[in-house]
Amino acid sequence: MQVYDLARAWENFRKSWERDFISEADGVWTFRWWFDFAPAAVWQSLVSPKLRRRWMHMISVDVERPEGRIGPGSGYHCVHDDLEFRYWVTDREPFDYFSTLFADPMHEGLKFHETYQLEPYEGGVELRYTMGPTLDDDGVRHEDAEAESIEFLRSFWTFAFGELEKLLRDAE
Repeated sequence: MQVYDLARAWENFRKSWERDFISEADGVWTFRWWFDFAPAAVWQSLVSPKLRRRWMHMISVDVERPEGRIGPGSGYHCVHDDLEFRYWVTDREPFDYFSTLFADPMHEGLKFHETYQLEPYEGGVELRYTMGPTLDDDGVRHEDAEAESIEFLRSFWTFAFGELEKLLRDAE
């Protein structure tokens, strides 16, 4: 019989991949929402394609899972009435945060990184969404496109996170 220290193995594994985490200081815009639910319930709703489709009111949400589970390298393809968009998971720490590279459907050829972070508090969890700079393939920042995306996301996240809250409440 052998005993393995899985915590140490996980830590060594985490050190082997590049971290992609957008802090509020590094981002261009942050949106916060407080949920009176357990972090695990909110996490599952954020990453599950089936649940994401429901609270985001999407026609479909598909995920490519090269590693068999959702993690770095997984790609989401979402279809909404007016938009179709793609984003790829670039980093994640389950129940803490996940980051993606988002292909901006309103501005062809532009992308931005984003991080969803969960901060537990007594009785619930705060979700912090932070958007990074909008860049083209040459690394040039596009602040006008960034401002348009922020304006769209401000109203979209207000609606969508409200819907997520209803979904979680109905599941109780």
